[in-house]
Formats: sequence, structure tokens, C-alpha cells
Amino acid sequence: DVCYDNFMILAVFSALTTLQSGSICPRDAFGVPQIKAGTVAAAFRIMGHAVAEDRLWQMELSRRTFRGQLAEILGASAAPSDREILRLGYTDSELQAQVRSMAPEARDAFSAYAEGVNDAIAAMRTDKNLPAGYSQYQFDPKPWTTIDSAAICVGMAKRFGGGGAGEIRNLLAYQYLLGTPAKDRVLDVVDDLLWQNEPRAITTLQPEDDKLGKPKDIFPVLTRDITKKHLAMLPNPGLFELIPGIRLADMEDNRAIAMSQNVLYKTGSYCIVVDKSRSKSGANLLLSGPQMGHSAPSIAHEVVIDTPDLKVTGISVPGIPAVLVGNTPNFAWGLTTSVADTTDIFFNKYEGDSYIVDGKTIAFKNESRTLRVRDGKEETVNRISTQFGPVVVQSGSTKTAFSMKAAYSGRELSSFAELFTLYRSKTGKEILKEAERLPVGFNLFFATKADIGYAYCGLTPLRSTEMDPRFPIPGSTQFDWKGVVPTARLVKGLNPKYGLFVNWNNKPVDWWPNLDTPAWGELFRNELILKALPAGKIGRDDLVATIREIAKNDDQTLGAFSLPFAAELADNPAAAELRQRLVDFDGRLSDGSVPAATYNILVDELRTAIFQPQIGNFIQPDLFKLAVQPSVMLRAWEGKTHFPFVNLQNREEIIQKVTANTLAKMGAAAYRAGRIRYEGQPVSPVYSNRGTFIQIVQMESQPRAESILGPGEAATGPHSGDQAQMVQDWRFKPMVRW
Repeated sequence: DVCYDNFMILAVFSALTTLQSGSICPRDAFGVPQIKAGTVAAAFRIMGHAVAEDRLWQMELSRRTFRGQLAEILGASAAPSDREILRLGYTDSELQAQVRSMAPEARDAFSAYAEGVNDAIAAMRTDKNLPAGYSQYQFDPKPWTTIDSAAICVGMAKRFGGGGAGEIRNLLAYQYLLGTPAKDRVLDVVDDLLWQNEPRAITTLQPEDDKLGKPKDIFPVLTRDITKKHLAMLPNPGLFELIPGIRLADMEDNRAIAMSQNVLYKTGSYCIVVDKSRSKSGANLLLSGPQMGHSAPSIAHEVVIDTPDLKVTGISVPGIPAVLVGNTPNFAWGLTTSVADTTDIFFNKYEGDSYIVDGKTIAFKNESRTLRVRDGKEETVNRISTQFGPVVVQSGSTKTAFSMKAAYSGRELSSFAELFTLYRSKTGKEILKEAERLPVGFNLFFATKADIGYAYCGLTPLRSTEMDPRFPIPGSTQFDWKGVVPTARLVKGLNPKYGLFVNWNNKPVDWWPNLDTPAWGELFRNELILKALPAGKIGRDDLVATIREIAKNDDQTLGAFSLPFAAELADNPAAAELRQRLVDFDGRLSDGSVPAATYNILVDELRTAIFQPQIGNFIQPDLFKLAVQPSVMLRAWEGKTHFPFVNLQNREEIIQKVTANTLAKMGAAAYRAGRIRYEGQPVSPVYSNRGTFIQIVQMESQPRAESILGPGEAATGPHSGDQAQMVQDWRFKPMVRW
């Protein structure tokens, strides 16, 4: 169980200058590397070796996924994903520049990690035990580089810490609505579907703990006049010109291929932090559950690092030289996706190879790269950029280029570098101060022995007060960003009066708007956690019971909520049979539940009956469901929308139609919950709406931490599935006791 079995030989032949004699890597009973080293660089060299031993093939797929090189081994099926990366992603020189700009300790860790991975590759070659994928696809692994790690870090930062770029989608929706029966009141419908602020939405920080109040200079009030003036400036490209831009801005092909290859693809995560005043044990508690999907091998990898200068344990992602969620002797922390609008779409007129800004003609920046496909074919992919970022749509009909600009652009790696300073924090105030330096959008939660805290991290643009943030922005000096929100003014909290922080990607504070993405409404899944937690004192077992409960609600956009109007429909005299089917429905989407299946059908029929007569079906069902979210449905049923979707005249008609259609479709089908299926592992199906990795830490005199990472630490061998049954049983293993 020693990572460096042939340490002295490797030291001679690989010149292991950073790995001090005596630095070894034993594994615990579950195969988690227990890295002890004399220096931080030495520890990360061992970490690179250990992760490669466990996950080299996964690392290979990951670096190719995020560098646009996957089709070279998988063939044409991966070419669309590579094309997206090459059109939007950084060049090698740009990635290397970010590596060079990191603080020395982080930069050295990246270099040492790469050396450790290459040590493992060399040892596997010598022992002829490279992962089977290399022989299957008939190629040898190239040396690992810091650029490989940088590409994976950037991919994670954008996928989990980026947000926004929904302006093209919203422009398409607006143009589509102009062709529906609601066209005469289209702005009312826009305000209903793309609402800015729902005062009833659940927030992480309560008003009594908000030290900023409502700063008017961060999010000025949006008026109808501003919207009208903005819309008058917009070009009018065809719908089918915009659709590819939506896919590209969302990196849909890259996300799909990442999911198929078990590399970073899913975003989510929940976190619960309990103050000692509400803790049964009298110690601060933290539970974090990063939701990155469930696969074999896992998306995450667990590690312990112990040096004289740095002690940290938790999870990383194979290929990333950092611990992303975990604990130190002084504090425990978790991260969740912030759903922050940090990216905007700008548009400019263009002529030939140039675009126009403030009346001046500027040449597009054009970087050509080669996309290689397994069958020998090659194609040139151009990354065409304006000063506002890479171009995602060029509308030939209107001669308009739409570009994507991110507030954190060029600074993604600094978020990972800042973690090295975060690890050494000791007090809540120190952690909050360090959180201000993170450029990518995350919710950071922590518990020290004395404090619990929360910070809404990331660079948020200060947008022009003349623009509606829901639509593409004219690319000009007048309407460009005015900087970013000063980090000292971002939302943060320490030791809340309620004694609790709870987050499941919900709204940070009551005055923070949705901007271009209507995510936070009255109905949000965080309500499930709040309902499941005890009203008084909370203990470790209460936290486990809570996340077991929310795991049963695996539909993250609808099934998590027992919509009030469902009961009203079922109580209607015309719906006796439907009422009978729903009588036992408790809001849970439990596997095998007939009421849950009936409920889902009912809600889909309700969405159709209320909205389709006025605004159509948005061309396809998935887009329609995305446009009409549960919170919009609730407001419409309550008569609180700007557009009168539901009124006294059509209410009874809707009930009758929904009842008849639901009864006709429901049959005897039972609800089928999302399941974790670890391929090749002897584990029964379990609910998938849980953390990929779950950590529970009690901040006693020495942190008492436990975790679970299914199905296991390694891709093959005895530790590839030794946690699978524990996942099903909701059991946890002890983490290091510092």
C-alpha cells in the first residue's frame, strides 16, 4: 500500500528532487492516500502519483475533454465537444500564462503534481499495467503537463462557478412570443417568465444578518421604459440562427460527452452549517454534499495531505492539484454553485473580417486550431473573438456578431491558487477575508471551533443602468460594464442569529435579483432541507436524516415541491378519481409511488392547459418546460402574474381539462426515481439526489470528520467498490483525526 514501492529506483531514474527521502504514501482501509511529506511540493508530487495510480484513464479522458482532444481517440462522436472547446476555450499559451501568474506555492504544486503523475505513468509502463483504455484505443499516454491540469481547472470553474450568458436564449424567447396570441402584451409575459426578484424566495442569508442592506448602486431598479429602449436596439436574427449560439454558450455538447465519459459534467451541491448554540453536542457542525453526479469511478477523489506547513483533507477532482472541499485542523468548509450571473452576451455589427465599436472598425481576432479525429480526418476550428470575448453567433441575416464576456475571464486558476491561502486560515474573519479574493462564483460555507460563516464569492459585473440585464448588450463604451462589484461588498455572514446556514444553490439574500436566468422563485428545493431539519437543537444524526429525506426528491425542478394548487385540483368535485389517486401523496417522489407518478402527469398537464393557449409550446417540450417554471405556474394560479393566464372565466375549464387529460394518461404507472447504478458493483438502486461526496464535521477540540465517496477511491481493484454498499446504507467512514 505504498505509492512509491520502488522509491529509491524512481529517485535515481526520475530525479525526484522535490520528494524527500522517507516521504511515503500509505493508504487507509478504503484506499485513501495518507500523504506525509516534508514540503508542500513534495506532498503534491505524491498526490499526483497516487491519483494517477487510482484514476489515470479518467484523467486522460478529462484532459482531452477540456482541451478539445477527445475525438483523437474516441472518433467523430466526440468532435462536436472538441469543436466547442476550440471555439470558446483558451489556447495552450493562455493556459500557461494563467499557470505562471499563480502564487509561487500553487504554481509549484501544479508542477510537482504533474511530475508525480508522470512518475506513475513511467512505473506503469515498466510494469506493463497501464489502464486498459490505452490498449483498447491503441495509444500511449503523453506526459502530463501543468496545461492539462489548468484545462481541467478552467472547465470546472466555468461549469460550477460560472453563470449567465442566457441573453441569447431570452432574445429567442422574446422573438418567439411576438408570434403568439400574447404578442400584444409580450412584455408582461417576459416579466412573468423572466422575473427579476421574488420576495418570497428562500435566501441563505436572513435580513437580520445582512450587513449591506440593499445597495442601490449594485442592482439599479429595472423599469419598463429601460426594457423598451433596450429591445429597440436589438437586432432581429432568425430563430434558427440563434439556437446554435444557445447550445454553444451552454457548452451542451461538451457537457454531454463529459457525462458519457465520467468526467466533470453536473452542477449542484448542498451545505448545512449549524452554530454551536443550536448544536446538540455544543460544537459547530458542517455537512457538505457536492453534487457532481454518480459514476464508477467517482468524479471525485479523496486525499489526506500532512506536511509541517500544510494539513488538509477532503476531495479533489482527478487532474486538479488542490483539495476543493474538506477540512483542516482549524476549520471545515463546503462549496456550492452560486448560480451567479457573471457572464453576458454583447453584440456588434460586422463587415467581413471586422466588427464595429463606437463607429470604429476593428479586425476580429482569429486563432486557428486543429481538431483531430481518430479516423485520420482533420479540420481547422477558428476561435473568432471581439474585445468582448469569443463569438458564439454570427448572424448573416443581420450582420451581427454576438460575443460572450465573463467577469472572471483569464483568472480561473487564481481561484484554485487562493485555496492554498484559505487552507491556512484559522478564524472566521480570516476565511471571509480570503473569500473576497475568489473570482469564480461559489457559495463558501465554513465552520471553525468558534464561528460559522457564509460568503457569496465571485466577480459580479456592474452593468449599465440603461440596459435590461436579460438581453444582449450593445458592444460599445457607453453600455459596457462599469467594472465589478467591489469584493468587500459581496454578501457574507458570520454567526447568524438563526444559528444556521442552509444552501442548495438558492438565492443569497433577499435583494439579489435573478438577472438573465430565472432561477430563484417562491418554489425552490432548499425548502425541503428547512422542513426536514428539527426546529430546535440539531445533531449529527439529524443532518443525516435530513439529507436522506431530500434524496427522495430526485427531480430538482419540480418533484421537490408539493405545489399548493395540486391539492386544489384534486379537491374539485369533477376530479373524484384524481383526488383518490392523490390522497396519499406527501410531496415525495418516492420510487414506486403511484401518487407521485400521477402528480407529475398532473403538473405537466396543468402547465400545458394554463400557458399553451396564450404562448404556445416554445417549439419543443423541453424548452416549454424550461420557460414555464413551477414558480411561474404558482403565480399564475394565484392570479399574480402580469399577464392574466388564469382568470375566473377559464379556471373551471382548466380544471376540467387537466383532470380529464391526467386520468387518460396516468394508467397504473408508478414513479421511477433517479438511481445510482455503479456499473459492475453489487449494490441495489438508491436515490441519486444526494452528494457525490458527503462530509460531516463536528468542530470539537480536534475536528471529528467522516465521509463517504461511492463507489470507491479507485477505478479498479479492491477499492473500486468498497463504499458502494455504504452509500446504500447511509454509512460513513472516519476521516483523518488531526
